[in-house]
Amino acid sequence: MRAYGYGFFLYDVLNKFIKICQYQKDTLHYERYYQIKEELKKNLNTNAWDGRWYKRAIMDDGTQLGSLESKECKIDGISQSWSVISEAGDNDKKYISMQEAENNLVDRENKLIKLFTPAFKEWDINPGYIKAYPEGIRENGGQYTHGAIWMIIANCILGFGDKANELLKLINPIEHSKSLESARKYKVEPYVIAADVYSNPNNQGRRRLELVYRF
Repeated sequence: MRAYGYGFFLYDVLNKFIKICQYQKDTLHYERYYQIKEELKKNLNTNAWDGRWYKRAIMDDGTQLGSLESKECKIDGISQSWSVISEAGDNDKKYISMQEAENNLVDRENKLIKLFTPAFKEWDINPGYIKAYPEGIRENGGQYTHGAIWMIIANCILGFGDKANELLKLINPIEHSKSLESARKYKVEPYVIAADVYSNPNNQGRRRLELVYRF
């Protein structure tokens, strides 16, 4: 499986190594990494682009994830956010994809930002261990909070400070405990940010319960 999110990660790493090469006056590696970086950017903005957002991955048999053609996992937040954070995304594509990520992944009613949607449920493919989780639990279509934070960072980079602040408030645990009703929905401490929050229809807006060991 080729994961395009990793392509954006690699682009970011290459950018950092290029700066080191410049500092060290290492022309040979600078030119090599720069060439790889530019070819990677070209491929990400052609092969990974799905018309409205960036795909998540392509399976070995050619099945696409994070695409309008996908039965499940039609849009993934990591690829959209990292197209901005890495600076690999074409300028117009970055703005389009981030708007689509907001439209499809932000659940203001339940105060969460999904990793992708819809969750894996019935599709007969094997995307990895995430499918072992029930629908809307953890990485399988729930809020996986570090991914949600990447979306906030990307909006800051694009200059959308007000939007970033709004999204930050959605995942702030204090905002999940301003009333008895919301606290009962969230179910856990209002002073610790959640690793993940469920979007499962039976537990929407509930943070994952974790064991705490005291010695």
